[in-house]
Amino acid sequence: AGRTGMGEVGESFLLCKHQDAQKVGELLSSAMDLCSSQLAGTGLECLIISAVDLGVVCTANTVLAMCQCSLLAVQAGRLGVDLPEAVTAALDRLVKIGALTRSGDKLELSKIGKAAVKANIDMEMAKQLYSDLQTAQLSLVLLSHLHLLFLVTPYTMLDQVRFQQQIFCNVYMGLGQKEAQTAIVLGVGEQCISQLMVGRTIKGKLNQIVHRFYLSLILFDLWNGNSLWSVSKKYMLPRGLVHNLVVSASAFSSSVVRFCE
Repeated sequence: AGRTGMGEVGESFLLCKHQDAQKVGELLSSAMDLCSSQLAGTGLECLIISAVDLGVVCTANTVLAMCQCSLLAVQAGRLGVDLPEAVTAALDRLVKIGALTRSGDKLELSKIGKAAVKANIDMEMAKQLYSDLQTAQLSLVLLSHLHLLFLVTPYTMLDQVRFQQQIFCNVYMGLGQKEAQTAIVLGVGEQCISQLMVGRTIKGKLNQIVHRFYLSLILFDLWNGNSLWSVSKKYMLPRGLVHNLVVSASAFSSSVVRFCE
């Protein structure tokens, strides 16, 4: 194979088994997968926040100039994105949700914006985390580790671990007095459990709290020394998924600490 500096012309050879030759030929002659920009949407907002924090950009014009050097700018026509309009919309939204502040033409990060960058989370999650931490300040239950585990239970795992109503109710009924107090403080009281036991669906914000508390109970069982195998069997989950939950919770707990700092 030719290498830069050794020569201008080179050849590459791929060695494969005879029975794989046809498959290799099909692979080499097939169409290439498209590489599409993921900046459109929240990705653009995350880029802007990071760039402002690093001092790369400080005005709307410099933000647009930076975005014009991105893959999104190259693919804007194919993706149907009006880049100047998308940048303006992203800036307006970041100001509206309190991530950025405007002083004339100058853009600066707010406190929660800086916390989101330090924690490496997007603004939607940062707002939700901030709200949960403020609520916890009013009534943090330290009788056991369950409430603390709830605060570091990753939001991203809610879509990966399906909520099992019957299993949740069974585990809830077996909670000790200290753990039950945590559930009550979070809003998961007897009325909520009664609705779940008769097959009703919890709606609104409480639905997410119940689902997240369900994941916290999985982490709590592991925290108390139960094996991965027994916990996965108890909650009828693959061991790999339970392990992913633990890893995600560990990473998210570090993000929560950095966010609070």
